[in-house]
Amino acid sequence: MAARPDWLKARLEAEFQGPKKPWGGARLGAGRPRTRPVGTAFNVRLNGLQRLSLEEMGNGNVEAGLQALVDKYL
Repeated sequence: MAARPDWLKARLEAEFQGPKKPWGGARLGAGRPRTRPVGTAFNVRLNGLQRLSLEEMGNGNVEAGLQALVDKYL
């Protein structure tokens, strides 16, 4: 595919969108990849046996049991 001539680029910028921006878009951060904060939350589906096992590993707390499971195998 051939590149557009300069006169066409200038005309399109003037008529439709104005000058090009480095990331594009009107929203703050538009076009940039999302960054995930440290300690990202996830949803986990557990059946009854898995929930009971995690509660046992976490002394009655599923979240603590999940953290113990991750710490054990990573």
